[in-house]
This record gives sequence, structure tokens and C-alpha cells, in this order.
Amino acid sequence: MNEKGKKLKGYLLSLTLLASIFIFSMGIMPSAQAQIVIIGSPSDDLPSDYLTDAKNIAAMLKAKGYTGNKIVELYGKNATSTNILKAMYNADAVIYIGHGGYQYGHYDGNGGTASPPFSLVGYSASNEYSSYIWGVGDKMQQGSGSLFTAPLKNNSMAFLFHACFSTGDVGGTQVANPVSTIHNFAKMFTGAGANYYASAYYGGDIIKAFLNGATSFTDANSKMPFNQYYDERLNTNPIAINGTNIWRSNDKSIAFTGNWAYQFPSASQVSDYNPVAAAAWYAGDKTKLLVSAFTSAQNYIPTEVTFKEYSCDVLDTIVKWTWDFGDGSDPIEFYNTTNQSIIHNYASLGNYNVTHTVTNSKNQVSTSTKTISIQNRAPVSGFTVSPSNPAVKGLATFTSTSYDPDYNDSITSWYWNFGDGTFASGQTVKHAFTKEGYFKVALTTKDTTGKSSATSKTIKVGNPKPDLVITSIKRSGSTRYITIKNQGTFTSSGSYVRIWNGKYSYKRYKQVYVKALNPGASTKVKITRFYYYHGTAKVDYYNKISEKSETNNIRRF
Repeated sequence: MNEKGKKLKGYLLSLTLLASIFIFSMGIMPSAQAQIVIIGSPSDDLPSDYLTDAKNIAAMLKAKGYTGNKIVELYGKNATSTNILKAMYNADAVIYIGHGGYQYGHYDGNGGTASPPFSLVGYSASNEYSSYIWGVGDKMQQGSGSLFTAPLKNNSMAFLFHACFSTGDVGGTQVANPVSTIHNFAKMFTGAGANYYASAYYGGDIIKAFLNGATSFTDANSKMPFNQYYDERLNTNPIAINGTNIWRSNDKSIAFTGNWAYQFPSASQVSDYNPVAAAAWYAGDKTKLLVSAFTSAQNYIPTEVTFKEYSCDVLDTIVKWTWDFGDGSDPIEFYNTTNQSIIHNYASLGNYNVTHTVTNSKNQVSTSTKTISIQNRAPVSGFTVSPSNPAVKGLATFTSTSYDPDYNDSITSWYWNFGDGTFASGQTVKHAFTKEGYFKVALTTKDTTGKSSATSKTIKVGNPKPDLVITSIKRSGSTRYITIKNQGTFTSSGSYVRIWNGKYSYKRYKQVYVKALNPGASTKVKITRFYYYHGTAKVDYYNKISEKSETNNIRRF
């Protein structure tokens, strides 16, 4: 079927969850312990109690000591197929509440025969095909991508509570072939060595039974509730299909396939989620569960760089770690170590390709490469001034608070520009300003490699204010040309100049706007159609500006 011909239908997974839960076997132990994943309500059309059920299960586990990153919770829009798959990597448990999917034409929607593939459905605002995690045979497939084995630990378990098709039930109606439907839905998990448990109508009681002391699936099953209306206990007579036993409850609402001997992992057997390794697995070849993964911290001078180990093997044990730091130094190898990080010193600045290889007990290898850049950061410039508002000709002390963020690097020069045409150098300097005003003082620092940075502050000296005066009034016919100067020490705001004839300024007057003036600046304005030979002019007519002198704004002509 081509991509456009694939039509999907998400069926409501009628109450609680899908979980794939790792249980420790009596055989070969996995290489590392890991997390329990809880996925709730990944679709907008699901009832709110789905999300509530998922969070209640999370709370129940946390109350039993499954704390911190031992539980990965994916709810609503965060429960995308990508995030679900990453969270499954090396998981002890995955608990899912959401839709189950099938392909158009594989079920009639009315109790007919259901044929694979079936799927989990991650969140997608537009029902994108890539949001489906299909079970194709005993493999998984995200959308139309390549096939891969579910990245769960060997001997894990998959619990599907109330999931359509997972128990042969769809919205309360049994399909015509429930056992083969259960078998086909389970294969994406059992193909990874998981034990599979699914419930169509009830949810969570099996987990409660484990948390309350059940030592195996057999023991948990015996503790399951039942009454005249429902019976969650699985019967002891399995149905075999293709060499696999399928157990069902008497009311046909529960299904199980796997090994009855395994028990739910205790809180002490579960460890924190490894998102670095999970991301590396998802971005790489998903058919390989051995992953080389690391992070680097501190890529500035000093040239000492810490590399933290996050490599993981889901099915085996890593026995060898090899580091090639890309600077010509000999590679470093570790064997059977628990060391999670390594420190390497680089002799000079530059870009280096770090190659990390891990080898497991089966001599399988995984390699990852990351480019790191060893850089020199500029100093961080800063200073204080005391007093903060020095007087004219008063001595002010300027003290650098600058520092170099790189270990083993330091500041070697401090250059000061006081904004009044004078300069100085040194970590702490003194300076006296000879006139009042606002001065932009700048400090530039430089380190041992010549890297520099600058900072500045505006310093108020004295009590600077504007002072507007009319320096001349010239007449040409009925036009007056008025020159205004700011003889103060601070920029004035805009104001109005008015001229009038006679005693009262509100009679026989004209006025124009005067723009802001910097200290020492002048401007000429024009007033037309003033027909009187004599009169009075005033700048800042409305007295909006606080000036050095409030008595020199008027000039008579």
C-alpha cells in the first residue's frame, strides 16, 4: 500500500494504559538498570480520566520509592511517538494510556476479523502517519520508517490496559479472531523478549498486586479482584498459537503471554533514565541497542575538558571504553570500569574531533564522534566609582571589578576613557572632572591572549542642568529671528519661546516650538507676522524645564 493509500483509524484505548515493564530473570542479567515510563493521554480526543489514571499510577509508584528520574512521565502533547520511543530505550517499564491504531481495511469496525499491523499512537495535532508506532511482525516501525526491535530490556513486560485490539476487544465488542489479534499485537513487545499483559476494561490492579508484595505473575494473578460482574484473573488453560501460549481471563477482558516467573522490579532495582543514550539511539541505527554516548563540559581555557560517560547496552554489558581526543595524543582505553567521566587536557586552542568507542562482551562496538571547540573567552569588564556623584574638581576613585572567566588566564591591562578628553591605565585610578555634566566613562580590559572587552557608565558630576537664554532678536519686516542657547551643563527638553507686545503675555503674542538643545548648543527660530516694533520674548515660556537659572529666560526688544 502506498503512503497516500494508507488510512488510519485510532481506536479509543478505553481506560488506562500500555506498559512494558522489565522484570529480572534468573538467567542473564541486563547490562544496566533503568527507568519506568508512564505515558498518558497522547491524543486530544481522549477523556480526561485517562490522564488522571496515568498520574495516579505514577503517584502510586512514587509512594513506593520510585522517585526522581526512575519514572519518566509523558503526558498529552509531550507524548509524541518520538518521545515514547526514546523513553522506551533500556526501560524497566513503559505504561501507556492512549489510542490503539489499525490500518484501513484491516478491520470492519463491527466484530469482524482484525488483521495486523496494530499500533500505539503518539500525540500529533494533525494525525501524522509518523505518530503511529506499528507492530510489524516482531518489530516496531515508526510511521513508514525502518523496522527495529523494541528498545526494551530483555525479559521486560508490556501491560496494555483497556487498549483496543490488545485483548481482542474493540470498544466493548470482541473481534472475530481475538486470540490471533492478541498474538499479533503482543509481538512488537514479545519480539524484544518482553512479557505481555493487556486488559480491556480494568486497569492498574495488576501493578497494585505487584507493589503489594506479589512475587511473580502467578502470585499477582491470584490476588486479582473478581466478583459476579467481572473477573480479572487469568485462567490456567492457555490457547496456543504459532507455538506461543495466550492466557485469557474468564470474562475475556484480560490477556497475557510470556513467562509467569518474573516479578515487578523493586524501586532499588530501577535507576535513572539515561536521556543522552536514548537520544543517541533514536538518532542513529535503531537496530543496534549498543550505544556510544557522552557529553563534554568546559570547552574554554583552561584546556582541561571533562567528558561524561553515558554509553549503554540494552542487551549486554560494556567491557571496554576507548577515547581518542583528536589532538594527536595516544587513545585511552578502560576495561570493566565503573568510571563515568574522564578529564583531558588540550595543549592549545582549536577544534578537535573526539571519538568515543564502546565494546560489549560480544565484541560488538558502537562509536560516536563529537567536535569540541577549545576557546578563549574575553574578560568580563566592570567597575565601580566612589563617590558615585563626584563634585567638580573633586577626586573620584575608579576601581575595576573585571575578571577573566577562564582558569589560568588573567587580565593584563586596564584602559580608562573618562569622556572628558582624558585617559588613564591601571586596575584602580583616580580622576577629577574640571566641569559639571554627565560623562560616559569607559573601561577596556585585555587578557594574556589579547582578548578584550569593554564596558561603560555615565557619571554625573556636580549638579548639571540646562540653562536657556535668548542671545539675539533680529527683525526683518514683520518677522523676528530669535537665537536661543543652552549655556547650562545638561541637555534641555523641547520648549516654547513666546513674544508679545504690551504688558500682558497672553495678548498680542506669537510663539513657536524650540527643539531640545545639548549643552553649549544654539538654535535660531522664526516668528512671522509680528507687526510690533517693541516687545518681550521668553524661552521656556511654560516653565517646564528645571534650569540652573530661572531668571534669565526673558529678553526685551
